[in-house]
Amino acid sequence: AAGVPAEIATPAEVDVDVDAAKTAPSPYAVAAMANALGGKAGGALGNGGLEGSVPLWLCLRPIGGGGGGSEWKPYTPAHNAELHAALSSSSKSKSLKGGGLVDLSAGVEGGKLPIVSFRVLWEWDSGEGGKAAPAWKPYPQDAQWQLEAAMCAADAAVELGLGAATTYVVELVGLRQYSSKDAFRCRRVRRRGVP
Repeated sequence: AAGVPAEIATPAEVDVDVDAAKTAPSPYAVAAMANALGGKAGGALGNGGLEGSVPLWLCLRPIGGGGGGSEWKPYTPAHNAELHAALSSSSKSKSLKGGGLVDLSAGVEGGKLPIVSFRVLWEWDSGEGGKAAPAWKPYPQDAQWQLEAAMCAADAAVELGLGAATTYVVELVGLRQYSSKDAFRCRRVRRRGVP
């Protein structure tokens, strides 16, 4: 995207690197930068080319009672799904269940709180594992929003119900998934997009 630094506009794979993780910008900082560069609802970061990716929506909310500044807060997975559906149907606004009115064309919630979005892609390796080449497949949209919400909350792991009787645990630190019934067999996981 024009005017966006290459290190932000280019999707990057996230590997586990403790030193890099300590210095990496939070999703809130990247979204704030996108907003400062003229981003509107829908994002201006130019990474919509990640097939299977989902938008993550953030709102700049007051901290505490409103006198202590503001911080970027992610919407819940359910609200992300509502906003994505509204934007996909070309709606200009959306009244969130249990939340406020979001004006997608102006990029604000409740008439004054700025919102931004960027796209992320969570994938799992469906290949043979080991030294074999990975065969990356995207998680379903709902699972990606759950993974992203857990990542933003700095959770170490999240349980995903992916199927009638299958629950998987995804470790966000080690970037691996395994069945809740068998932790020995695991698959690689990766997160792409920004940040």
